[in-house]
Amino acid sequence: MDQQRPRIVVGVDDSPGSRAALDHALRKAAWRDASVEVITALAPPEFWLPLAGPPAIALDDVRKEMRERTAETVREVAEQLEGTLPQTPPVTISAVVGSAAEALIQAAEGAELLVVGSRGHGGLFTRHPGRTGTARSGRSALRER
Repeated sequence: MDQQRPRIVVGVDDSPGSRAALDHALRKAAWRDASVEVITALAPPEFWLPLAGPPAIALDDVRKEMRERTAETVREVAEQLEGTLPQTPPVTISAVVGSAAEALIQAAEGAELLVVGSRGHGGLFTRHPGRTGTARSGRSALRER
């Protein structure tokens, strides 16, 4: 029977809080022999441009750009941790066009841990969560296993 690694999900948007969350997720994963699933999301615009005007950008191109930027962030944070971890955990990146909160909630199903940062409220663990933390708090709590 092939057992899968435990999985840690983290939201990354290149804010200082999400970098701290990624750092925390990589550290936890390294010590737990877990993989890290990085979720990056972009909310779609509330309206689309009219047919006349500049051409629309294909969503596949948007996702590709998001993955590339997030991969660079992952590389930067992982480099800062080099030599401090027993191993570098495997990382996958998913780029989603939609609500970050919903993407993280969906990705966290079955995960060992969900890690989110805080935008502009003072870092990783805060009393004043951003929109993603607020949306998550309305759901059943995920506990570390």
